[in-house]
Amino acid sequence: SPESVEAITSRPEVVVAEGALPLHQKMDSARAATRVDVVQNGSALGVSYLGKNVVVGAVDTSLDYGHPDFTANGATRVQYVQQSMVTGTLDCFKSEVADASCEITDRGQGYAHGTHVTGIAAGASSTFTGVAPEADIMFVFDGSSDADTGGSMATSVVEGVSTIFSKADTLDKPAA
Repeated sequence: SPESVEAITSRPEVVVAEGALPLHQKMDSARAATRVDVVQNGSALGVSYLGKNVVVGAVDTSLDYGHPDFTANGATRVQYVQQSMVTGTLDCFKSEVADASCEITDRGQGYAHGTHVTGIAAGASSTFTGVAPEADIMFVFDGSSDADTGGSMATSVVEGVSTIFSKADTLDKPAA
């Protein structure tokens, strides 16, 4: 309502406010809208970029690291997953993800957000292909949202990103 807008914009800490247009972007058209499709097919840059020999890292609340979109030729592309808990840190490497011996669970948070974000970045679905469908994947659970460990989101994300870059260095691959 106009009264609500006035109440917000009249606050001393508000410097600028603007109305946004409704967002209608869909995953089936986002690749064209962001020009990912022409980068992947090589028509934009003269060479195709699909993420080969690159690590895509994500720090988020949940991940279905066994999702089929994170595989190539039946093998997992997930190189590393980390979860912090009160009792310590659980690390799973590619071999543990591949043989289903990774002890990291979703901690009851579900598989939605982190799986979705990682799929956008590196999913290899034929329906909704990610930006880097051939990239290796590393994932660190955001400990700030974990009821067991809590903490600062900013600190958790910085530590997660640092871990991803460090692990990518061991593979001698750049991380994004």
